[in-house]
Amino acid sequence: MVVVEAQDFPSIRVERTLQPKAMTEPKPGVYVYDFGQNFSGVERVRLQGAAGTNVRLRFAEIVNADGTIYTDNLRTAKATDHFISEWQRS
Repeated sequence: MVVVEAQDFPSIRVERTLQPKAMTEPKPGVYVYDFGQNFSGVERVRLQGAAGTNVRLRFAEIVNADGTIYTDNLRTAKATDHFISEWQRS
């Protein structure tokens, strides 16, 4: 039998909202947002596009010399969120 016990700790809340310090496009259709610091958090994005548009968000700590993100240090961690738009606002 498994016993489930509640944990007693404060609820998770927004501490602050960060804005990117820079945005680059190292390859066509690839955008890198630099927040100027390492942090953990949850992204919030607003997208516009046709239904079926595929959007992939990758996360990294370091930028390569060519401006792309360096992910080798993540080993097997995916650090990726994937979205496909369902509709377009008119």
